[in-house]
Amino acid sequence: MAPFELNRYGRSLELLPVPDTHICTESMTPITQYISGVEPIEEKDMDMTQPTLEALFDQLGLDSDEASIDAFVAAHQLPDDVKLIEADFWTPQQARYLKEELRADGEWAPIVDDLNERLHPKK
Repeated sequence: MAPFELNRYGRSLELLPVPDTHICTESMTPITQYISGVEPIEEKDMDMTQPTLEALFDQLGLDSDEASIDAFVAAHQLPDDVKLIEADFWTPQQARYLKEELRADGEWAPIVDDLNERLHPKK
């Protein structure tokens, strides 16, 4: 049974034990982490890849050197009426990834747009 203590109003309070483990939240500041002894979250767990066409090909599991990208683009030209994400040469996972990046309209969207332009022949 936990010990009791009287507060300044004469009411008894149950004193609960302090946990032995540290609780870490993402909102902890570095100084709080230092004081609490909790290791900071390492950035290596986050994807810090710079958005480039080569990196996009890596994300898609394709060869990402310049010659391989050029060969892929030459071999996979799309007609105007076929959307990039609906092309039959993508795996379902690749198509989903491209679709998510376009919908997120984040830092990868311009790279996916660049790929889209390369795969649709200019008239």
